[in-house]
Amino acid sequence: MMTKTSTFKKQCIRATFLLICAGVVLLIGLLAFSKDTSGAEGTPLSIGGVVSYKPDGLFTFTFTAEKSFTVPYDLSGGNCRQQPIVGVQKFYFYVDDFTDSDFGFLINKDNLTIFADAGTCAVSESYTAGIEYTGYLVDGGHLIAVADSVATIKADKLKDLDENLDIDAESVFLSAQEDGGVGTQYTHDFFLTYPPTINIITPVDDSEMTGTFDITASYLNSGTYEKLMITFEEWDASSTCPVYGTDEWDDEVALGYFHYQSLPYFSPLILTDDGTTTVSIYDLNAGTYNCFKCYFVSESTGEMSGALCPDYNLSITTYIPPEYVPSFYVPITGWTSYYASSSERWATSTAVFDNWATAFKPIMVWVGQTALFFQDYFDADVAKAKGEDIGNAIATARGYLESIDDFFGGLPLSSIFIFYIITALVVIIYRIVRGILNIIVP
Repeated sequence: MMTKTSTFKKQCIRATFLLICAGVVLLIGLLAFSKDTSGAEGTPLSIGGVVSYKPDGLFTFTFTAEKSFTVPYDLSGGNCRQQPIVGVQKFYFYVDDFTDSDFGFLINKDNLTIFADAGTCAVSESYTAGIEYTGYLVDGGHLIAVADSVATIKADKLKDLDENLDIDAESVFLSAQEDGGVGTQYTHDFFLTYPPTINIITPVDDSEMTGTFDITASYLNSGTYEKLMITFEEWDASSTCPVYGTDEWDDEVALGYFHYQSLPYFSPLILTDDGTTTVSIYDLNAGTYNCFKCYFVSESTGEMSGALCPDYNLSITTYIPPEYVPSFYVPITGWTSYYASSSERWATSTAVFDNWATAFKPIMVWVGQTALFFQDYFDADVAKAKGEDIGNAIATARGYLESIDDFFGGLPLSSIFIFYIITALVVIIYRIVRGILNIIVP
C-alpha cells in the first residue's frame, strides 16, 4: 500500500512540474512574440510598408492594404481630421524627432483634393485589400482645411524632411493603427528608407546656356539602376510639372499648359551606388525649361525611377545644334542631280519617278534626321558607303525594269515587281523575328 501511494505522489509531482514548465514556455512565447503578432494580425496596414520621402522632401508611407477598410473624416476646429473611432484615430504616425507636433496623420497622396472637391470634411477614404498605396503624413498641428489648394497643402500641411532636420536613419516612425471599429489599436515601428536621389551641380539653377554643354550631377542610392536620364520640359508658370501618364498631366495638357519636351539624354554607365557623372546636352530648342526631370534607368531590366531633380530651372537662349551636322542626311543630295549622275540608261527620269521623289522627300528627310540619333552607335563611313551601293543598285535596277514597262506599253510591271520584292522581304523578316521569339519565349 505504501508503494502504491509513493508511486502516485511521484506521478502527481511529475505532472505538476511539467505543467509549470509548459506555462513558463507559453508565457515566454507570448512575451516574445506579442509585439509582432499585434503588428501582423488584424492591422489594416502591412508591416512590410516603407517610410521614405519624395524629391521635394515630403514624407511618404507606401503599403499594401491587408484588408478593405475606410477612413472617415470630420470637422475639428475648422479643419479636417481623421474621425476618432471609440476614442482613437484610424491610423497615424508618432515620431519623437518631428519638429512641432509629434503626429503625422496618413492620407492617400491621390486624395489631397478630397475635401475641396466635396466642399466638406465629412468624407471618407477607401482602401481595397491587396492594393498598394502611398500616403503623405499630414501635420497633426496643421490639419488640412476644405479650401486648401494642393500647393498650400504641400507647402504648409504635410510633414517635410526639410522642416524636420532631426530625422535620420535612427528615427523611429511608430505607426498606430485601429482595426475593427472597436478602438483596438495596433503599433509597429518603421525606420526611414533613403530613396535614390539626383542633384544637379552644374550648371547652377536658373542658368542661361547658349551652346552645347555638360550637366554634372551627383547621385545617391542608385541601387541596380545603370544610368541617369534627363529630359527638358517647358510648361506655363502655373503648371505643377506633372508626370506623364497621370490624370494631372492630362488635365494640364488639356488646359494648354504644355509647350515642349526634349528627347531624353543619358549618362554613361554608373558603376557605384553613390557618385558623380556627366550628361552631354545638344540638339535642344531654345526655351525656358521650368520642369526639368531626372530619372534613374536600367537598360537591362527596363526599370525607371520616379521623376527627380525638383525645383531646377534652365534657360536655353538659342537653338543648340547637334554635335555632328552632316552635309546631307542620306546619300541622295537631290533627286534630279542624283539621277543625272547615277542613271546609266536614260538622261532624265520619268514624270512618275519625279513625282514619287517629291512625295517621299519629307519621309526621307525624317528618316535621315532620326538616323542622327543613332549615329554614335554605328560607323558613319561604312554606313555611307553601304547606302551609296544600295542607292546605285536601285537606280540601275529601275533603269532595266523601265524597259520592261515600255515593252508592255507602259504597264507599270516594274513597280509591281518592286512592291512584290519588298513584301517578300517583310514576310521573310517577320518569319525570322517570329522564329527568334519562339526560341526566346517558347
